[in-house]
Amino acid sequence: MVFILSVVALAANDLSLPSYPIDPGYPQGPQSNESGKNQTTAAGATVKVEIIAVLGTTDEVRGYIILPEKIFFKHYKNGLVYDKNITPDDLQSISILEYVKSDDGKKSKEIFYQFEPSAVEIKLKDNTSYRINKIFSFLKSFVIDTSNGRTKLYTIFGDSYEKSRGWRDAESKDPEYHKNRPHPASVKKIIFLRVERQD
Repeated sequence: MVFILSVVALAANDLSLPSYPIDPGYPQGPQSNESGKNQTTAAGATVKVEIIAVLGTTDEVRGYIILPEKIFFKHYKNGLVYDKNITPDDLQSISILEYVKSDDGKKSKEIFYQFEPSAVEIKLKDNTSYRINKIFSFLKSFVIDTSNGRTKLYTIFGDSYEKSRGWRDAESKDPEYHKNRPHPASVKKIIFLRVERQD
């Protein structure tokens, strides 16, 4: 499997990070209607949204991203599955709480792991919140336009672990460190400010 090291230009915050999150190359195509899967509707209809992306370092990147005009997800409450339809106007924040890891299948001293959000909290402007078990496909990686230019951010990432020295990009030898801690340069929270509409 080939992994492409994606250089995330974070000059907007003058960050000096050990390295950048690796895009593990997850598929970005449409997702199925299976229970628990997230998907978008109204393909092709999009809006421009101003956001603040909070990184694993707690640094922030502010700018504009493009989102679907309608967002659909499934959530669970009292043992029942509910369909929920919202728009970017409804969103207050999306926070990543936990990650699931998978290795690249290669057996060596240093093992490369891929991390994808497995517990995500969606908070709406009416202060209701929903927990889902997968990040929206359009937020696994996304382009953001900032005052310093355009860059690409990730909520998925890759990191290598070696038993003797721990994680390459995190100061920890705990093999479960990334279960609830992101890569320093990956996005752990998105705060939604406003939807920009053209009159």
